[in-house]
Amino acid sequence: KAFTEALASGTLKPGIEAKFVKPSVESNGLTEKLLSVMNRKKTNLILSLDTEDHDEFFNILEATADKIAMVKTHVDIIKDFSPDFITRLQAMAKKGDFLIFEDRKFADIGNTVKHQFYGGVYRIAEWADCVTSHLIAGAGTVKGLFPEGVASMQHGRPQAAFLLARMSSKGNLITEDYSRNVIEAGSSNNMLVSGYIGHGKDVEDLKNYKAMIPEGQLLLMPGVKLERGTDNLGQQYVTVEEAIEGGADCIIVGRGIIKADDPAAEAEIYRSKAWKVFQEREA
Repeated sequence: KAFTEALASGTLKPGIEAKFVKPSVESNGLTEKLLSVMNRKKTNLILSLDTEDHDEFFNILEATADKIAMVKTHVDIIKDFSPDFITRLQAMAKKGDFLIFEDRKFADIGNTVKHQFYGGVYRIAEWADCVTSHLIAGAGTVKGLFPEGVASMQHGRPQAAFLLARMSSKGNLITEDYSRNVIEAGSSNNMLVSGYIGHGKDVEDLKNYKAMIPEGQLLLMPGVKLERGTDNLGQQYVTVEEAIEGGADCIIVGRGIIKADDPAAEAEIYRSKAWKVFQEREA
């Protein structure tokens, strides 16, 4: 509990010893930066802003910026993408005090992901604070993102990856052995890996999953809504309370907010619920 107590008090230090999960690893600069944002804004909400329209993206982001710790993007779905999109996104992130989380789900060999991250049309490394990655091709994927062996500081800020150890879609092929191997690899590369993306069917399932994650790394959870349910493409949802009680440090919410009549009001509902349960969990 010391790790999250330090978060709540604003006195978090790298490498703080954990009391409620083992093993423990030293947290990296990106983890520290995210936790600082969460503490300042009293939010552990990540907005998954999956819209294809440039104007709609920024209208929703502007309305919800004060409620979120990070915005999660899929930059390759923006139909009218241009470099101006990134310039505007960075300006809003600075003004709104949130991080940019590109959900690229890198999955190739290290040499390929290096080019995908640093080059191409999107030049993700220049603007994303953190990214998602599979480890199906091995730990070389993450090392390709950060070939120097430490989270990049070449753009004046810490960067890191979050690894997909579980997914929330029905019928996905990820096994418990695979999840365990991902976490073991991530804990061995803790200066490059800030944590894990994962889902659970209920509180107990999540607690068992969270127990595998070293203290000093975070659990971000998608598939969260105000009520349990599924969609017509197999996405499975648990409640905010179940997610946080089970061990999620941040919840990732998309359609529950962006499809609401009032995204700002809906984001505040998610923010306040998640932060309240988080505080109660760590009391």
